[in-house]
Amino acid sequence: ARIQRTVVEWFPTLRGVQFTHNWGGPVGMPRDWMPMTHFDPTTRIGTARGYTGQGVSTTNLTGRVLATLILDKQSDLRTLPITQRMSPKWEPEPLRWIAVRYAQNAFLRIDQAGDEARRLPLDAPIAEFLGRH
Repeated sequence: ARIQRTVVEWFPTLRGVQFTHNWGGPVGMPRDWMPMTHFDPTTRIGTARGYTGQGVSTTNLTGRVLATLILDKQSDLRTLPITQRMSPKWEPEPLRWIAVRYAQNAFLRIDQAGDEARRLPLDAPIAEFLGRH
């Protein structure tokens, strides 16, 4: 509901348009919040993932990186930190689940405090730290 309100706020012409689908699944977030591209020349399988909310620009960049890797071209794109990397693994369950649920709740409370011009929750620094690491 919050995202729908924001969409209508940003694009007022959508007021009254019915949203037929909602996203509410798990967050596809890499452990270190860093996008990554990987190409295995043996299997010829390439992946690009971990866009962390920056999908439009990152999709373009990772597509160019993957093309460079697949075609085995020499390019400065090969030196980017997102190239040929894998994210660290998440903590084991149930610790991962607890941390993700805490972060989702904390960021919601931080957003609500900002929307209502209230002081940030006392645990805001913890959530922001977790969001960076």
